[in-house]
Amino acid sequence: MITYVCLAILFLFVIAKTIIYWRRNRDDITPDELDRRLVLQINRESDNHGQ
Repeated sequence: MITYVCLAILFLFVIAKTIIYWRRNRDDITPDELDRRLVLQINRESDNHGQ
């Protein structure tokens, strides 16, 4: 009985790790997109400091 509980916990752990891995890979940003976001952030910060 304890073995089945351990197997169930292990199964749930593997499913959770698989979902986390899948979500991280789906949200990857291309280098061009990263550059664009950084430039936008820098421009916003420089506009706020100039006021």
